[in-house]
Amino acid sequence: MKTVERWGNDRFVRMVNSQKPRSSVKLVNLRSQLMRRVVGQQRLVCILALCLLTPCSAVQSQGPIPETRELPGPSVEMIRRHVFDLADDSMMGRLVEQPGYDMAASYVASTLMRNGVLPAFLSQSSGDAQYFQDFAFTITGRRSEHRRLESYNVVGLVVGSDPALRPELVVVSAHLDHLGRRDRLIYNGASDNASGVAIVLETARLIAQHGSPRSVMFAFFGAEELGLHGSQHFVDVLMGVGANLTVNINVDDVGHLRVDAEGRPLLAVFAGHRICAETMDSVRTQAARLDVGITETDSQGLFERSDHYSFHRADIPTLFFCSGHRHRRLHSPDDDPEDIDYGELRRVAEIVFRAVVTVSNGSPVCNPVENPSN
Repeated sequence: MKTVERWGNDRFVRMVNSQKPRSSVKLVNLRSQLMRRVVGQQRLVCILALCLLTPCSAVQSQGPIPETRELPGPSVEMIRRHVFDLADDSMMGRLVEQPGYDMAASYVASTLMRNGVLPAFLSQSSGDAQYFQDFAFTITGRRSEHRRLESYNVVGLVVGSDPALRPELVVVSAHLDHLGRRDRLIYNGASDNASGVAIVLETARLIAQHGSPRSVMFAFFGAEELGLHGSQHFVDVLMGVGANLTVNINVDDVGHLRVDAEGRPLLAVFAGHRICAETMDSVRTQAARLDVGITETDSQGLFERSDHYSFHRADIPTLFFCSGHRHRRLHSPDDDPEDIDYGELRRVAEIVFRAVVTVSNGSPVCNPVENPSN
């Protein structure tokens, strides 16, 4: 349990600066400076061009991902570092519209950039490449008053190497926001959801390193805790431009798993409609190899409570990885990074990463939509 003492901005600025030498950074200008750094380093093709099969001249084709067993897995050291950094007191619980959320978003974007993951969008006004997707939403307060808020998603892209599969987008996601602070206590959200963000960041690093036949977007959504607003905006925008959203793999709150009857950590994996049997079989196989139990029964009604549900409502196939239960640290000031078993979390990351490899390699992801006329 942590009490509020200071923002800790100096520590965060040092952390960002250490990723690549550059001049001093002021927190208030971090987003704009990061965008300029990205634009200066690489020319991109925006997501609309991907949807329309525009040639991707700025991206070097790396070919298919090697066989799953040949790939190195996620790094426990990187996962632990991400969780500790994102759930640090300096992030102040990552509440949207607060400096702590901006700091966490900048951390994620700079990590994506350092690992060779491209920004997913082009600014309509300036044409600059950017990781940030702004959105606005309205919430209803306790006295039924309406309040308009603004936030943004952080989205990176690994462009597919196969021209035929390139427009088929695999979206790997985790929500970035949490609950902020209440009564001078910081809700750090280590399991919910620094754990999921860390796994998606590490998956992004590995996919960017090895390439992918299908295009893979790595989305870190805002305002999930307030009603899935970031993911809903993302889905609405991409479907509005005709993007081929093939599947969403979402990771949320995987830092405190239950134990099954055999003493193994028990990971919940909930499949949305039309996920084919082969996809789920591959997940079960990887889990068994890593001595992790799998439950596919949503006994606590969690399926509708995370960002994959925005995709599910749009009839997009989904895979949801979570703890499967409301543990005692969930949405409490006791959800701190020191209490997570990082060896266990690395095994969860391995299962998620292998699932992403399976669906991004071009194998069938889902069953075809039935034609009512047949």
